Amino acid sequence: MKANVVDTYSSFLEMRGLTWTPLRYMRLETIPFIPSEAELIKRFEAITNGSERIFDDFILRRAFYYKRKTTAYKLSNPKLLHVTFTTFRHWFGTMEYHKTKDILHVQRLLGHKNIQNTLIYIDLESKLFNDTSEGSTSRVAHNVGEARGLIESGFEYVTGDYNDGGKIFRKRN
Repeated sequence: MKANVVDTYSSFLEMRGLTWTPLRYMRLETIPFIPSEAELIKRFEAITNGSERIFDDFILRRAFYYKRKTTAYKLSNPKLLHVTFTTFRHWFGTMEYHKTKDILHVQRLLGHKNIQNTLIYIDLESKLFNDTSEGSTSRVAHNVGEARGLIESGFEYVTGDYNDGGKIFRKRN
């Protein structure tokens, strides 16, 4: 967060035609908590209570924390106290990388501008699945040019029209 503040202030000064010597911060690389899919589904079902809307209350944060606490107590699972909406995003990014093994696809799908923010999903995927090469590599093509390039390099078409319109290709190792 400190590095983001320094970057923002530097951009502001640059816009004003001013300069400064920015402070440097080392990014702490921590791996976020990722629960199992079953835990996330239980959590989501408990939040929605069968409604299409997650919260009907305007005090979102307080309602979310209350529901999270009561769900963890009901299910006797204290790990659920660590689940946030960001956890759902981390889980989605990890599962997407596990399916495709295409970090650039995950970066595009999550809207990350910097690949460094997306690389965490490689570590998460290897820790969750203890991956020891499944014998193939997958890639996602988002246009005809990318698809042609994948086919020319030995990939085969697997499935189409994925979440963001991409097509999945696979190549045996």
